[in-house]
Formats: sequence, C-alpha cells, structure tokens
Amino acid sequence: MASQGMSTYLTMLTSDDFVVGALVLAYSLRKQKVKYQIAVMVTPGVSNKSVQDLCNGGLTVIRVDPIPLPNASSHVHSWIPVGLTKLRAWSLAERYKKIVYIDADAIAIRNPDKLFDISLSKTNPFAAAPDLFPPDKFNAGVLVLRPDLEVFGALLRRVGGNAISYDGGDTGFLNHCFPDWFHWPRENRLSFGFNAQRTLHWFTYKNNPNYWDIAVCPDLHILHFSSSPKPWTLGQDDRRREHPLERVWWQHHREMHEERKGRDRDSALLPLINLTTVDRVTSKWDVQIERKFITNSARGSPQLFSATFEDSMGTRPMRYGLWHKDDRKWLSILRQRYDSLREKDSKKNVTKAKIAKNHCKKLRGNSLKEEAEDLGKNAEKYTESDEQRAENRGELGEIAENKASIPRIIHQIWFGPKEPPAMLKRSQASLKKHHPSWKYILWRDKTIQDPRAKAILRHCQSLFSQDCLSPVEKSDIWRLAVLYQMGGVYVDVDVDCVGSLESLHSQSSAYVGLSNTGTIEINNAIIASKPSHPLFLHLLTEIQKLKPGNQRRSPMEIIGRTGPGFLTRSTIDWMNGVENEGLVVLPSGYFYPFPNHLARTLTSLQDRYTFLRPETLMIHHWGSTWQEEPLQKLKTNPTLTSTQTLQNDSSDRNLNLVLEALQIAKSNSVSKSSKAPEGSSNGCIKDEVVNKIAFFLGRDAR
Repeated sequence: MASQGMSTYLTMLTSDDFVVGALVLAYSLRKQKVKYQIAVMVTPGVSNKSVQDLCNGGLTVIRVDPIPLPNASSHVHSWIPVGLTKLRAWSLAERYKKIVYIDADAIAIRNPDKLFDISLSKTNPFAAAPDLFPPDKFNAGVLVLRPDLEVFGALLRRVGGNAISYDGGDTGFLNHCFPDWFHWPRENRLSFGFNAQRTLHWFTYKNNPNYWDIAVCPDLHILHFSSSPKPWTLGQDDRRREHPLERVWWQHHREMHEERKGRDRDSALLPLINLTTVDRVTSKWDVQIERKFITNSARGSPQLFSATFEDSMGTRPMRYGLWHKDDRKWLSILRQRYDSLREKDSKKNVTKAKIAKNHCKKLRGNSLKEEAEDLGKNAEKYTESDEQRAENRGELGEIAENKASIPRIIHQIWFGPKEPPAMLKRSQASLKKHHPSWKYILWRDKTIQDPRAKAILRHCQSLFSQDCLSPVEKSDIWRLAVLYQMGGVYVDVDVDCVGSLESLHSQSSAYVGLSNTGTIEINNAIIASKPSHPLFLHLLTEIQKLKPGNQRRSPMEIIGRTGPGFLTRSTIDWMNGVENEGLVVLPSGYFYPFPNHLARTLTSLQDRYTFLRPETLMIHHWGSTWQEEPLQKLKTNPTLTSTQTLQNDSSDRNLNLVLEALQIAKSNSVSKSSKAPEGSSNGCIKDEVVNKIAFFLGRDAR
C-alpha cells in the first residue's frame, strides 16, 4: 500500500492495444534508474491477462472507471467513452503526493526524475510541454501534477457542463479548461524535450534536421510516439520500422525481453489496486466525500439562497423549446424572481446578525449575575421582540410571511409488482439523517387502498380506474394528489439527501427545481407544497385531461405525458396567469447537480458527489428505476461501459427508436386521415415524432 507522501510515474490503459507500449515505457524508466515507482491506471476494457502481464512487468496496477467526453466528436471513435479517464490521476490524492504522468506510447531517453521537483499551485495545477500546433497550446501526453480532489471535482464538473475538445481527447479538453497555460510561470511550461513528439521529426528532419538535432536532442528526455501508426503495430516487413525513432523503440523492446528472460516472472508481481465502482464505495475516498459534502453544517443554513442563479445552473449548453415554446422568456423571469428572493434572504440574515449583536451588547452591560438571569429567562424575549420590531419595519420582507407553511412530511412512492431498488434504503437513510423529527411515508399499492387515503384517492380516482396507466404514470399522478391533500415534500427513490430542507419549508409555500438535462425542464423528482396550493390544483385539473391509450409507451412519451414535461408545461402556463403564490423555482444546483447524460458512465457515488455545490440539498442519480430492465443494466453495471457496448447501444437502440417513431406517424396518419376534417393538420402525429426524435438525441435519462 502506497503512503500518501509517495510520488510515482503513472501511465494509463483503456484497452489491451497499448499494453506492450506501457511495458516498454516502464522498462525505459527502469533503464534510466529512476528512483520512483511506476504505476498504471487500467479501465474495465483491459483484460485480466493484460493486467497480469503488467504486474509481471513491474507496474503497480490501479483499476479505475472510465470517464467519457460526452460533448465532443473524435476522429478516434474509441476515445469517446474513455477519452477523459486521464483526469483520474488527480483523484489519487489518498495514495500519492505527486505524479509524473506519461502516455503509454512514449519512452524515456534520459532520467526525468527532476520533474518531481517542480512546485505546483491550486491555480496552476500541472506542468506540461508545448504541442506542435495550433500555437499557445500544450500536449497532455506528459503531465506533472499533484493529486487534488478539489481539482478533480472541478474538472469532472466541466465534463458535465460545457466540455469542449478540439482534438476529441484529453489534450483538447484540458486546453479548453486552462486556456491561459501559455502565460503560467516558466516552471509550469516544460521544454519540448520532455514530450518530444515524433511528428516534428516527420515534418522537418528530411529538409532541416537541425530542428531535431540541435533544438530537441540536447534536452531530449521523453520521446512520444504520438499519432499513428504505433511502433508495435508495424509488421516485420514494414519499412517504417527502419525509421530512426522507431529503431530506438524496438531496441528498448528487445532489451526488455532479454531482461525478462533472466528472471522468475512470479517474483516480479506488484500489487493490484482496485479503485473501480464496487471497490471504492467503502474506501477512504467516500469518507472524505462524506465529511466534505454530506455532513457540511452550512447546508440548509438560514442563508438559503446564497448561490447566484447562473452559478447554480452550471455551464451545460442549453436547448430551448422542448416542453414549452416560451421557456426562454420564462427562464429570464425565473432568474429575476430568484434574484429577488436572494436579495431578501440576504437582508434577513443581516437583520438577524444585527439582532444578535445588539443582544450581546445588552448582556455585556449587566453584571455576571444579571447576565445569567438574562440568558436563562429573558434572552428569548429579547430576540423575539427585536425580530418583531424588524418585521414591523419591513426588513424581513415577504420571506418571513411564509413561515412554517409546508408540513414536515416526506413522501416516497413505489408502485408496481417489482421490489423497491436497493437505492431506496440509502435514500431513506439520508432523508431521516437530515430530518430526524419529520414524518415519513412510503406509498405502495396496498397503502393507497387504506381507508385513510380516500381523501387523496378522490383526486385521481377516475385516472386510476384506467388500466392503461403504467406504474410510473400512477406515481406521477399520486405525488400531485398527495401534496395537494396533505402537503409536504415528495422525493424520488433514487435521490440522496445531503442537507436539511427546513429553511425551504419555512420560507416558501411550494418549491420545485430545474433539471440538469440540457433543456428548460422542471423535474418532478423533488417537489413540495403546502396543502391546497393553487399550483397543484391546476396540475391535478390538467392531468385529468389525459386520454386513455396503450400502456406501452416510450420513456420520452411518459416524461411528456405525466412527468417533467407535463410539469414544465403546466407550471409555465400557470405562472403566466397568476401571482407568485409563494412558489420557489430553484436552479439545478440545489437538487440536480449531477447531469443526466453522465448517468450511464459515471456510476460510482464519489464521482457523482464531486458535482455537489455549496447550495446542494439533494442529488438525483437518474436511476431510471421505472424504465425497462435492459436500460437498468447499462446504468448500474460498470463493466457494460466498454466501447463495444456503447456503440451497440447508441446505434441499435436509437435506430429502433427512429423506426418506431416513423411507424407511429404512419399508423396514426392512416387511422386518422379519414376522420380528420379536410384541410386540418394532425398535431398529435407531429408531437409524437418530435418526442421520439428528442429521445433519440439523448434525452433518455430521468
């Protein structure tokens, strides 16, 4: 087990293709008599046989989960599901003090140990050598870095936001995140000789060898075989093996085999360190996350609206018009209302601070005996009278008027024949941890038949009598009826609570949160209200208009019919015609900091918890527990995130959805064309096709 103060050389493998490259790299470092160990991060795409070979080759193997580059296309298709896995080097803070990362297609020509002497800072968290083109860019093939969970979390949040990569890989992504690298201190900008790319040799050596011989060779420490083909892919008869640089690589390869012949393979075994999803759930990593985020005493504090609207929404690119044609205009109104609440909340906290300060002054003027009497008898009276005077002067504003309007009741629902998922227990534990005195109700199929639930059932009896409703649609309807009748907060089973909702319940009559789906959407995974709130009366009235139909509907159709799509449309329409009514619409950072498009690939809790923000009170895991079983497996099984699985998923499943959309349009047009008045248009065909295509474009996690 490595100690936290150790430093190491590190490389990475996401498949078996580069195993021989990593072994030759490790040999070249040992040949230069480096004084630090050599480790390699491997993803599930690397076979067990290759892992054994790496251990035999003297490398410490660290299993990690892949990180994709979801918003970028790449000329190397295999990069897409694993293209940012290199970022995990920053997550190894538990094990290493400093890391010199080197790509597996490189070899050491001189001893590069002096790289460990470079000092790094929070603002300049790595050192790198320049790339060939375009100008003012660096290449990520060699990095000197200090593992830091804060830096790792910040980079991972960029993956979930506006991740851009000009080359479809980690070099382009990191250049996008650190565009000012060229202006960093000199020691953060390594000379080209520490990441000498053979591409320069290709372009210049024939016509002007001095570029390489004079400008590069005197300081050549690491030779990087960037671009294709790699030396080990060249056949015996391939003339390119005689290139001067390729001959250097093959010489190291032959020496490595000679070295390995003379030693017992089993005696060279080094430890295999598992940091994959299953193994890391109980690691110290999670203890650090627990201390930093879950038990953060600032969460749910009186200063509720501390974050700005823009910061809390994050940097993810936004698409408009999916659920409502006026959602762009409506978002601007939400921003103004949130800013107004934030300003009032800030004034309220300033007022309370003044009250506390004045109270301390009064106590300070008394004798010790009088002070004790005041603390025991009159302190509460002082506070109440001062606060009352502040309210009379209007310093607390509208927030104080909504005090204690939402009941302290937590509702969760699980309908249908399947047993509740394991994540429900974690969700229940987190909710009870932060709300120990609140009432908790889990609604099941049997529970709604209880006579005491008749008052709730009457709001949706006509809909529930339809056999065409799926369990998730019943759940969507029931949560609206429960909140209208009883009040409280509804929470999905795939939600973890990381802070108290007490302040929200005290300062609003209803609240909802904007999704993190890249669209303007109010999600119904976390919603709350006081009993008989007019918004929920409007929602129940609108949902009564549902028409019977086939129970087999696509996820996107259900989302638009009874889920977030319905909630978004109906809420926008309702807000256009009424006053605020104490409704608070929170930006995504409060309930949905983790973006839905990473739910398939970032499956470990600690990866997801790095997206938590200071204002976060809940985190929705987009578990899709209501969808079909094949989708579930892809969500929860990290071994299915290989390139082949993702390719099959993104081609076969999406193609089927497009074909299904066309079939629906065709069947509807045939069945309804004879009934439709002449000259009329069939809007429902268009809506279904649009919804299907939207689902095809990636809006498939809820």
